[in-house]
Amino acid sequence: MPRVPPGHRLDSAAMDADAKRRALDAIDVERVEWRRYGSGDGALDVAHVEHDGEPLTLMRSEQSSPPGVVLVFTAGEWDAFTAGARDGEFSETFDG
Repeated sequence: MPRVPPGHRLDSAAMDADAKRRALDAIDVERVEWRRYGSGDGALDVAHVEHDGEPLTLMRSEQSSPPGVVLVFTAGEWDAFTAGARDGEFSETFDG
């Protein structure tokens, strides 16, 4: 279960992986309006869409492996992800 920052909530009807896959299959990702954040190897493309009345956020990177991977976030998941990014949750480096 993802950590939920204070003041945020996860969707009460979170989508499971199969539901996200079906939603992604129904969305023409080449026709949505993508917005680029960052530049170079770290750039991400983000699109906000609606599927079956539910707001979803799509995210992709040209550096994804395998190429063409699109991540699907519900509104609550996206809120938690962006709050974590703002709080520096993903800025740590790990020795591997």
